[in-house]
Amino acid sequence: MDSQQDILTQLCCINCQKVSQSPNITTCCNSVVCFDCKPIVQTKSCQVCGSRNYSIQVNSFLSKLSSQIKMQCQYNCGYSDNLKLLAIHELSCQLKKYECNLCNFKSQGDEFLCHINSDHQKEIIQSFSKGGNAPKQSSLDIDPTKVQINKNNFESRVGTSGKYYCGKSIGFHCGCCSGCGPHDGDNCLPCMILDVSIRNLPKGYLVNKYGANSILKDKVFSCGRLIAKKRCGENYYWCDGCDSLTRNAKNYYEAFSK
Repeated sequence: MDSQQDILTQLCCINCQKVSQSPNITTCCNSVVCFDCKPIVQTKSCQVCGSRNYSIQVNSFLSKLSSQIKMQCQYNCGYSDNLKLLAIHELSCQLKKYECNLCNFKSQGDEFLCHINSDHQKEIIQSFSKGGNAPKQSSLDIDPTKVQINKNNFESRVGTSGKYYCGKSIGFHCGCCSGCGPHDGDNCLPCMILDVSIRNLPKGYLVNKYGANSILKDKVFSCGRLIAKKRCGENYYWCDGCDSLTRNAKNYYEAFSK
């Protein structure tokens, strides 16, 4: 049996060199490509064998293998889990270091908050005051144990993504999910309304399937997350979560207008 390190090597994406949560393979030489890098890789010749005539397909064996692998948090906090849940944890790990957008300061959560509060008070006031730029993420804490009732009078609970799910039909063809949750993915229209209202998001914002607040600009959603060395919304790159919101924006906004 292969060691875990050997398995991790097999799951490593040829483009971003990271272990893939949703591995795909090239039909030319069976090289692994992660879901987020697929749009980048398939526009050029294969990076491994140089083939120009190939496609990238989902591999059920590697996907199952990926779901069974457990890894330690990259910030050395002691947390370990499968790749999907680990990615969610690392978004808000207490030992994660944040980089200031206004200067070169880097630090962990509490120290980072002290920095922006002491060095960038003016910018904070401008961001949160009426007429200023809306914050990228809501500062509201969501209670994951509290059951909410959505617009269709179904019980809705917080999933691993931080979004609300009722487990019922999603109500439209989103292209990636068969239902509303119950743990992750896109949600139904009434549960999206819950996401936006409970986070107290400004007009124009929705929450993508990874739990990130996304803003509609020039008819395209973006969340600003850094994925595979590319930031969602920059240089014509959008993550699959925001791409799904863009495809289904009409459905969601019609629900808000009712």
